Amino acid sequence: MLYRDRIQQLGLPEYKGGKHRHYLMMLLIQGYRINTRLCRFIGIGNLHSEISTLKEKYRFPHSKKMGLVADPVTGEVPPKEVLIVWMSEAQRKDYLARKKAPNRKPKSR
Repeated sequence: MLYRDRIQQLGLPEYKGGKHRHYLMMLLIQGYRINTRLCRFIGIGNLHSEISTLKEKYRFPHSKKMGLVADPVTGEVPPKEVLIVWMSEAQRKDYLARKKAPNRKPKSR
């Protein structure tokens, strides 16, 4: 369950239900950078496993690195690095082109 009030507080797009990974995909496609602290704040407990599923199950392109980010509650930057995930413009275009392309093979008779 995601915290809709916290999502609104951060200025993120509205969560309309469904799986957490689909909300993460929407955020990445729209150009947001997400990180472990932000995800935990809005109710996604394990960003690592969600991103792994996106990669393996959906072949969803993304970039990731470990880095320092501000805590969404305090605004302070703790010294522990967390996972940061984003999509480059090229990755976004490639993914959207693949989604629009027909993926069915013609039936052979």
